[in-house]
Parts: sequence; C-alpha cells; structure tokens
Amino acid sequence: MPGVDREIAEHHIPLYLKSKPKQQKLRRMKPEMSLKVKEEIQKQLDANFIKPIKHTGWLANVVVVPKKDGRVRVCIDFRDLNSSSPKDYFPLPHIDVLVDRYNQILMSANDMPKTSFITPWGTFCYREMPFGLKNAGATYQRAATTILHDLIHNTVEVYVDDMIVKSHDRGNHVEALNSFFDRIRKYNLRLNPHKCMFGVTSGKLLGFVVSQDGIKVDSGKSVKGRAISEALDDGPISGDEFKDDFPDDNIFTINVSKWKMYFDGASNRKGNGAGVLLIDPHGIHIPFAVKLSFPTTNNTAEYEACIYGIKAALAAGAKHLTMYGDSNLIISQTIGAWRVRDERLQMYSDYVQQFIPYFDNIDFKHLPREKNNFTDALANLAVNLTWEENVKIQSVTIVENESPVIEFENMIVSLIQEDEGDPWYIDIKKFLIDGQ
Repeated sequence: MPGVDREIAEHHIPLYLKSKPKQQKLRRMKPEMSLKVKEEIQKQLDANFIKPIKHTGWLANVVVVPKKDGRVRVCIDFRDLNSSSPKDYFPLPHIDVLVDRYNQILMSANDMPKTSFITPWGTFCYREMPFGLKNAGATYQRAATTILHDLIHNTVEVYVDDMIVKSHDRGNHVEALNSFFDRIRKYNLRLNPHKCMFGVTSGKLLGFVVSQDGIKVDSGKSVKGRAISEALDDGPISGDEFKDDFPDDNIFTINVSKWKMYFDGASNRKGNGAGVLLIDPHGIHIPFAVKLSFPTTNNTAEYEACIYGIKAALAAGAKHLTMYGDSNLIISQTIGAWRVRDERLQMYSDYVQQFIPYFDNIDFKHLPREKNNFTDALANLAVNLTWEENVKIQSVTIVENESPVIEFENMIVSLIQEDEGDPWYIDIKKFLIDGQ
C-alpha cells in the first residue's frame, strides 16, 4: 500500500531531553499463539509495513489481542517509548476504524528504530506509523485535516469513529462523493472497502442510530430489561430505562451548561455488563445498559462503561462534562495519578485519552460505591439478562406507582360488603352453639 505523501504528513517521535532508550526482554508466549503471531508478522513484512533491524536502542515486546473470529491482533508494548515522548495536543478523532489502518502514514526515517520490537524470529521496526504510539492519532488527524480542510463541515465530516460524506439531497451526493474521492486519491489516502457504505439515510454513530427521525439508542448495543427491579441492589449504568428517544428539544441547544455522567462495570460468572447514566443540564436522565458478550475483567468492564458514556455525551453535544465512577483505579489512571501497568488496560486508557480534546472541559471524579447504586444496578441487569438467540430486546419503561393497581377504596368497600352477609359456615356455627 502506498503511503500518504510525506509532504502531507510523516510521523516523528520527539523525546524528552533526559530520556534514555529502554530495551524490554523477550517475553514467552504459548506455542499456539506464537504461530498466529508469526503469521501476522509475515503479513506485515509482505505488505512492507515493517522491516528487519539489527541494532537499536529502543526495544519493545509484542502484545497479542485475540479477536472474536479466532485471529489475533499483534500490537506492540510502546509504554516505555510513550512515557518518554511529549504529548501532541492536536485535536484527534479516532478514525482508524474506517480508514485502513494507521500504516498509511510513513514513519520519519530517523525515528523508525524507536519503534523496534523483538520476536522469537528476529527484531523489526515499523516503516509506517503503527497503532499504539502516543501521538499516532494526532498525526493522522493532522493529515486528514490537511487533505480535507476545505471539505470538512461542508460536504465531509470526520468525527470520532466515522468519516462521512454528506449532502442535502440525492442530486448533489454523487458530486460530493467525486470531490471526496478525487482528494483522497490525490494524496494516496486509502479506505477500507469492507467498512464503507453508500447512499444511506440513517446510520450508527457512537452507539446511537441517527436518521431523519432523530437519534435513538442502538438496540444492538444497549440492553433494556424487563425486570430492572430485580437488580436494583447492585448494578451500574448503560441502558435506557425510560425511553429510546433523546429529548431533542433540550440536548442539542446546550453550549456551556454542565453535563453529568455516571458509569460502572460488572463482571462475574454470569457474564459482563456496563452501565451509564447521562444527565443533561436540564436534569433529564438518559440511562442505558450494555451487555458485553465477550470476556472481560471487572476493570475492563469499567473502562467499557466509561467509554460508552463518553461517546454518548459526545453524540448528545456535551462540551462540559463531569464523569463519576466508583473505580478508583480507572479514575486515577485516566487523570494520570496512577501509572497503567497492565497491557490491556493501557490500550483502554490510551483510547479514553483520544476523546478528551473534544470537550471544552471534562472532569473525572471518584465517588463511593454506595452513591453509584443506580449505574451498578444497570450493569448487573446487563450481566443477568439472557434471551434466546435472535431475540432483540428494545426497551422497557419504568414508572413509579403510589397505589395498588386495584383502587384501594373500592377494595375496602368490597370487603365490608362481604362481612355484612352471613358467612358460608353459619349453619355449622349455630349447631355447635345451640345444638340446632
């Protein structure tokens, strides 16, 4: 794959002045996983993404992330390198899902050796920018902005997980697409055809379905139960208890008002779930629960809930957000008070950081577990709910009743009327008393 023109963008890795190269020792991996890693390394060699290297100061290990289809994603543990490199604060959407990998951006020739990693079959470095580098997203967004600068907010939107070509009517849509394709072809920017859709009038964005009818929670990602009361004693937030619809009149007209978001994750033998409660400046509560149908730990479930909540807030137009969670680990790692030591949590932590520039102000606050009961209930609801295959749960509305279904006054009158008549055992009673 030809890379994006170096005149447009190439990735550099600046280092703090006192930084010293660190070399990680080769880590062992299971034999069956080792074969899959070797296959992926060979693919990257064939595609010219990486190249062998003999002498290097920096050296990192391979991190293997299993995929649902049995394949693996080969990532590199760049934690040492990232901690020695200053952050690039260029606003960065996360668009590597649509665009075919970050590898389209070429590495600076001087910085290629810094990306070196070790395997049982040799040492390699990246010719093209890999996923996992601290400022990879910023470099990619800078390239996308340079390439599409005059089309953005006109016929093109580049936002978090999506790159969208838009038009007000079908007649102008082909022209808008031609302009977009001419531009990306000029600068060798390639898209993944398997993830492109054309002529759509509605679509999924940040876990929500956007169409001419408004914005609704994506039923494929949000779980709403038929018995939330069964889990109210323990569960986080992340479903829609009341309505699928967002209150359109209020959400998209807020510019400076504060939003709140509570999140929680749950993981046990029954399953995994995430809960989120989003509260708009008018006090409208938007809760939703997400059933996580893949292996997680309690910490990764917490991160899943946190990210779902951030995406929901962005989709709703929030610019000032305060986030509350009862996981001291997640909050402390996110604000940088604690170092992330787990490789998988590092990927989650880096992913969270990519959304922060989209807010004018965002705060992360820890709160005691007993003050996060509602979201905890939602998360455990998602954990405990099961349904037959192909059954889709849409929503459940929860209301509060202050009286029984049967009118209480009428019930009392009915009981009194029954007491005024002779009971069925009156003849037996008289016989026992009077002998008659």
